[in-house]
Amino acid sequence: MKSAEETEAMFRDFSGELALARESTGKSMREVAEAAGVSRAGIARLEAGERVATLRSLVGLSVALPVRFEVENGVARVVILVAQP
Repeated sequence: MKSAEETEAMFRDFSGELALARESTGKSMREVAEAAGVSRAGIARLEAGERVATLRSLVGLSVALPVRFEVENGVARVVILVAQP
C-alpha cells in the first residue's frame, strides 16, 4: 500500500500529465470538455489537482485526448500516446 505522500505525488503527476496532454493537442479546455462529455470547470479542477477523476471522466478523456490511463491502488496515471512516424 502506498503512503499518503506517494499517493499525493501520483495525484499531482496525474494533474500535470493531463494538462500536458491537452496542451500538446492544442485543444482548449472547452474543446476537451465537450469531446469528453464533462464540464470545462471539471477539466480545470482535474488539471489543478482539485478533483479526483471518475471512471466516466477517464473514459471521456481517453476519447478526447491521445492518452490512456493506468490505475494502481485506486490512483490513475496518464500515459500520453504519441503518434508513430
